[in-house]
Amino acid sequence: MPPLHLMAATERRIYERARDLKLRGEWSCEVENDIRIEERTLLRREWVIQLQRPDSPGLRTWEAISPIIDEWLDRKYGTMSFHLSQLMTGHGCFNQYLYRIGKMDSPICAHCGDESDSAEHTLIRCRTWEEERQELRKKMDTYLEEDEALTLAKVIQLAVKSEKVWRAFNNFAETVMRRKEEEERKRKAAAWPAPLTYDDSSWDALPL
Repeated sequence: MPPLHLMAATERRIYERARDLKLRGEWSCEVENDIRIEERTLLRREWVIQLQRPDSPGLRTWEAISPIIDEWLDRKYGTMSFHLSQLMTGHGCFNQYLYRIGKMDSPICAHCGDESDSAEHTLIRCRTWEEERQELRKKMDTYLEEDEALTLAKVIQLAVKSEKVWRAFNNFAETVMRRKEEEERKRKAAAWPAPLTYDDSSWDALPL
């Protein structure tokens, strides 16, 4: 899904162009539909330009979506939830990301300890999420070759083709990311210094 600021700007331009046509008495449903097509084409171009920037936080997403950009934008189902967006962009409760922004001491996965905790690691390799991964794969088996490896690009490609796969992908993201966030909250709570306590009985020994 294009960023909200791009979509908002597109809707504003459509509204303003349609309003101007009405003021001039030149508006019609057909003309407004043509305007929507023009503005949506411009929206696609703006989003592609933004995603292709080397410093774009959506570069990883762009690499997965670019081969099917038209199918992605034209799909009739599948909203982007908060946790699904995190899994697709890699910006969220991943130690690799938290380490990069100075909020973790190490990028290594706290769940399996095998390697850097990235979105790809979470989706494809982390042993902790194998059960959830198998549930996702069951919904994709119709489209996958036997023993075909999962990749973000493959999951997105199939999610655009099948609403069932999209729901399974979203369920994986919601389940796994919520558990990762809960573990992170527990880690922070354990690291917080214990409150100071006082022994009130010591006051009894003081002379009056």
